[in-house]
Amino acid sequence: LLILAARPGAAAATLSPFLPAISLFLFFWWLVGTFLLTFVEPFETLSNGYFSAWAALYLSARAARIHSVYIVDAWRRVSFAASSAAGYHLMLGCASGVVLLQAAVAQGMDYHPGWPATWAVAVAVVSMGTSFAVVLAYDALEPNLRAVAWFLGIWWLQGLIITFVPSHFSYTTNGFVSTWASLTLASLILAETIRGR
Repeated sequence: LLILAARPGAAAATLSPFLPAISLFLFFWWLVGTFLLTFVEPFETLSNGYFSAWAALYLSARAARIHSVYIVDAWRRVSFAASSAAGYHLMLGCASGVVLLQAAVAQGMDYHPGWPATWAVAVAVVSMGTSFAVVLAYDALEPNLRAVAWFLGIWWLQGLIITFVPSHFSYTTNGFVSTWASLTLASLILAETIRGR
């Protein structure tokens, strides 16, 4: 439908008023679809289906950003927050959210749930809470940012243990990559703080 609407002609004129609704529908369709396909099953690990689902979500978000003022406004707000002084904390909070989501799904799907998924939930919740607290109250917490940075760096370093223990969580691509992304972001926050920025 988006391709028909983009081409000149009668179809484009007919579909043009519906583009914002169509693009929003496709974005939310792929948001739910990508969650179910890559966090639950069948594309939990690297595969053509895994990359296709994430590519479809990305492209539907791009289309929605072009045609929907709501997505444009949300994108501007997130971009502004990410470019602020607390930008790495926002990204760490989001990466921690992915760890939390995948760990909760792994905990629910595992027939023999073990401590790795439970510990991943705990690590992610503490990291998310800390990161979003910094984003929301950056000015008030500024005198304590060095301590927060050291805490997050050490917290994710010990949290990395969960990727070395065989479990449903560490088997999934989203869980594995988001854990390493969180450690990387926590390390960047610590490095920026040590440099005095």
